[in-house]
Amino acid sequence: MNQEQILTAPRNPTFVSLRKLPAALWLSLLIVGQAVFAWYIFALYTQPFTSGDNTIFNRVLNNLHVPDQLLANFSIALHLFGGAVISIIGPLQLIPAIREKALPFHRMLGRTYVITAMVISIAGMTFILTRGAVGGIYMDVGFALYGFLLFSCAVQTWRLAMAKQMQAHRRWAIRLFALGMASWLYRVEYGFWGIINGGLPGHDSDTFQGSFDIFMDFAFYIPTLIAVELYFYVRERFSDTAKQVALIVSLVVLVPSISLGCYAAAKGWWLPAIAG
Repeated sequence: MNQEQILTAPRNPTFVSLRKLPAALWLSLLIVGQAVFAWYIFALYTQPFTSGDNTIFNRVLNNLHVPDQLLANFSIALHLFGGAVISIIGPLQLIPAIREKALPFHRMLGRTYVITAMVISIAGMTFILTRGAVGGIYMDVGFALYGFLLFSCAVQTWRLAMAKQMQAHRRWAIRLFALGMASWLYRVEYGFWGIINGGLPGHDSDTFQGSFDIFMDFAFYIPTLIAVELYFYVRERFSDTAKQVALIVSLVVLVPSISLGCYAAAKGWWLPAIAG
């Protein structure tokens, strides 16, 4: 078989499937993990509306509801429920079948995601300005910066889509998705830290001003953005084989860690909080 025949020969279906497996595992983790997180948000924070007991808002963090502070209370509720919405929508945007075969649905989800991201950014920053985060000045700065970046990426994603600059639009949409899932990763990373240490060294459950807490005020989204930029670099400068190797390495290193963290967060915090 000459070189031309090799290049044009049909690929072995098993080989093609194996090449797609790492991406499929990543996508499965994102869909399941963020769906569980969204379920936790809805299951816990809808309870005050059905029971009339607003103190349930403070079951996990003690400053989410303060009587007579309507703007801050409304802002954090909007932020929480909007965060659950984008946790569900975001991974769906990555499914190739939806992008390729259901383009109108993909675009509808995209518009919903972008608008919701803008809303939760504004709501979160309003909460910080009117009440302040439980972790004090470090959390205020870290979370406000996160909200600003999320809003900026949402605006860029929308603007470039309207301008039909689709390549640039996709890059900003990926950045937006990375930031959108950071709220989930924040909880997951606490869960993983707890598993590997048999506890949470550096965490102050009352003030959230321990050394690990302060580190996490920024670490839940900045490394994710750096990872996205590395992804762009690898995609544009390396061969398909190198890309596949990088994907497999990230799969081996990160998927078990994130899965463990998600399990620990669900078992240790989310389920007990829902149960009361």
